[in-house]
Parts: sequence; structure tokens; C-alpha cells
Amino acid sequence: MTRAAALALVLSACAEDVPAPPGLLELGPSLPFTTSNLVDFAAAFDPRDSLVMSDGMQLVRVSGLFTGAIAGSAGIAALPSFGFDRDGELLVGGQTIQLVRLEPTDLLTPIGPQVPIVPFFAPVATPAGNYSILGRPPGGPLRLTPGATSWAPGPDLSRTFRAPDGTLYAIADPAIARLAADDTPVPLAACTAAGNSCAALALGGLDGAGRLYVGARGDTAIHAIDSGGSVQAIDLPSVLELVDVRATAASVLVLASNPARGGELTLWLLAGDTFQRIDAITASGDGFPNRLMADQSGRSYVLHDHRLDGVFLFP
Repeated sequence: MTRAAALALVLSACAEDVPAPPGLLELGPSLPFTTSNLVDFAAAFDPRDSLVMSDGMQLVRVSGLFTGAIAGSAGIAALPSFGFDRDGELLVGGQTIQLVRLEPTDLLTPIGPQVPIVPFFAPVATPAGNYSILGRPPGGPLRLTPGATSWAPGPDLSRTFRAPDGTLYAIADPAIARLAADDTPVPLAACTAAGNSCAALALGGLDGAGRLYVGARGDTAIHAIDSGGSVQAIDLPSVLELVDVRATAASVLVLASNPARGGELTLWLLAGDTFQRIDAITASGDGFPNRLMADQSGRSYVLHDHRLDGVFLFP
């Protein structure tokens, strides 16, 4: 949906005092993407809901209609991987020998000693104050404990979700777990109860009732896990396959593909146990990703076709 169409919907709804349907509104400029430099696309929202990403040469912030370069980031921009520190500030790894923290002032602060494996991905700070990364195979997961002078083998925390209250959830084979204060995984449910193997599953966030959503690309259902460990399977509309799921306190959204229609992408809103179609999603043919995102205030977005669309759920 274009900006004009979305605004027309809002004005129409206000004039008639009736709710408008959910819709998309294109935000900001055309987003940078360099397929020759990026193996996997990376983007993340910082605690102030500013989108940070790479154009293949440097990190940039996307703000309104503009992008601004982050000084000194050329060395980590070719293959960046974002994660979160314990206070929600961004961590950046990738094709670099140093894990860094992106400060609110855009300074890049080194974290610990140099990393022995390049590239490395999925940086995350744990409740106990450790830092975890995933090195390129055969390096595997590494951990830096407080005060340590070198990285050492550690648990695989490459698939995590940081909740708004700072709780860290992880897929910790053989279970989906919450990390306790000492980093001990507290199992919520077995991966198999969520419909797939741990290796295939990804965490999709928490809804307003505190249920954790998980899914695997290509599956025909998503799964919701409550705080007691009960798992509910929620089937997608007929013939659709999961591309991504993103849950926030405001909504649960699903991006799905229809193999019977050449992989056509559509966006859906979960209302109770049923799905409401929001819109078709335009996919780019140059490898630009199709992904759902949420900022740290809980607003939802669709990343596709070199653009970021906001998802508006009109009351």
C-alpha cells in the first residue's frame, strides 16, 4: 500500500468513525543492498528504534527519508552480523577480528580480545555477563567470560530472542529455553514439540500474552509456547508455507509463500486462531531478503524489495 493510499484509509475511517483494515505504509528511502559484498542481509533496530544496516561498504542508519553513514565502520560492513548487549545496544560482528558495540553516539567500542575465527556471527550478551558468538565452521560457538583474556568454546547461542524486558530466549538443543541469571537454560518445550528439529527452528518473538512463537521456513504451521511450556500448533491458511513470523505485544504477523502460485508472498495477521490477509508482498529478484522485523517499541515492519514497510493495525 502506498503512503497516499494508507493515509486515505485513515482519513476515511476517521470520517465514518469505523475501523480501517490493517495495511502497509512504505517508510523511508530505497534501502541499500550490495549482493556482491553480502552473503546474508543484516539489519537491526537499536533501543531508540533507529534501523542500522550495511550498504556493503559501511554501516548506515536509516532515519526518515535519509541514510547516514556511521564513521569508522568500514572494517565491519562487508559481512555484518547484529546482536544485542545486555542493555539492548547493538553488537556487531562479521568479517572482522573484533566484536564491537555500537554506542548511542555511534562510537564503536571493542569488546574483549580479538576473535580467533573470522567471520563470526550471532553476537549476544547473556544474563551472566558472557558474550557468545558463532564462528565460521569448523570453529563453532565461542564464549568470552567476564575478565577473560581469550575466547573459549561455549554453548551455541546463535538463535536467540531478546524480549523487551531483557529476558533472553534461545534454541538450546534439544529444547527451546529461557536463560536464567547464571545462563542455565530453563527448558520451555522440546524442539520436536514445536514441529521440527532445533536446527530448523527460529524464534519469532512474544505476543501480548507472553507466548513465545517459533517456526521453521517451509513449514505449514507456527507454534506458540506459553510460560508453562504448553505448545499450540496454529496451521497456516491452506497451501501456504512459512517464510517468517514476528510476534509483539500488539500483533502476530506471518509472511507466507504460496508454492502453487510461484512462491507468491502474502502478509497475514493472526487474530485468535485464524489468519486475516493484509496484503501481497513484492519480492525483489536480486536476492534482497523478505523478512519481518519489529523495533524495540513493538512496532512491526516488512523488509522487502529494497524498502521497509510499516504494518499499521488500525483500531
